[in-house]
Amino acid sequence: LESVLGRALESEQLHRVGVACLSFLLLATVAHQASAHWVPQFASFSKAQQSSWVGFIVAGVHAVLVSALCVAIVVFPDNSIEKDHVYGWSDRASLAFSISTAFFISDLKNCIFRPDGVAWTYVFHHTACAVCYVLVQFPFMQYYAVRFLLYELSTPFLNFRMMLLFLGHTDTKLLQTVEKCFGLTFVIVRICMGIPLSIMSFFDGYDLWQTQRQHSTVVLFYFILANVAINSLNIYWTTLLVRKATGKRPTTGKNKSSAAKLKVSKSTKSAKAA
Repeated sequence: LESVLGRALESEQLHRVGVACLSFLLLATVAHQASAHWVPQFASFSKAQQSSWVGFIVAGVHAVLVSALCVAIVVFPDNSIEKDHVYGWSDRASLAFSISTAFFISDLKNCIFRPDGVAWTYVFHHTACAVCYVLVQFPFMQYYAVRFLLYELSTPFLNFRMMLLFLGHTDTKLLQTVEKCFGLTFVIVRICMGIPLSIMSFFDGYDLWQTQRQHSTVVLFYFILANVAINSLNIYWTTLLVRKATGKRPTTGKNKSSAAKLKVSKSTKSAKAA
C-alpha cells in the first residue's frame, strides 16, 4: 500500500482525516437540530428533503473551508509544488485534501441511509472523489489537485439555491442572483480554468508515462480517466446552464406553483453531483 498511498498513510494525515470525519458527522447533527428549531418550514419537509437540507449545509461548509485553503495556497504558493507539479509536497494542500477526503467519506452516510433509498450515483461520485484525494497525498499532482479542488467554489451557490427553492422562494431577485453567481463561478472555475489545467496535467502525465517515472501506472491512469470524466460532465452541465440562460421563460398563473415543485424535484436529483 505504501507504494501507492505514500504519505497518506502517515499518522498525521490519518489523524486529520479522522478528526475531520467526526467533525462533519457532528456538524450534520447540529445542522439538523438547528434547522428544526430555527427554520419553521423544516418540520413540513419530507424525511428525504430534511436529509438533503442537512446535506446542503454540510457540503456548503466543506466547500467554503477547502476553497479558502486552496485560494490561500494559489495566492501564497508553496515552492515545493510550484517547482514540481507532479511529486511536490505541500502540507497546507495535504490538509485541504484530508478535509475533502473526510467529507466525502462521512457524507456517504447521508447517501446510503436515505429515507428514499440509497443514492447510488452519489455513492459512486463520493467514493471516486475520496479515492482521488487520498491518492494525491502520496504526494501526486498536488499542484493540479489544489486548483481542481477550487471547483468547490460553485457549491455554496448551488446549495443556497436549493435551500431557497425548498423554502418556496421561486422567481425572486435573490434566487436569480444566486443562480447567476453559481453559473459564473461554475464556468469560470471549471471551464475557463479547469480545462487548460487538465490539458497541462495530461502533458505531465504523458511525460511520466514516456519516461517511466510514474510511481504507479494504475494511479496515473485513474487520474486521467477521472479527469476526462469530470471535464465531460462539466462541459455537459455548462451546456445545460447556457440553455437555461438563453431559453428560460417566466412562469405565471396556475402553472407557477406546479412548476416550482417540479423545479425543486429536478434540482434535488442533481444538486450534489455538481
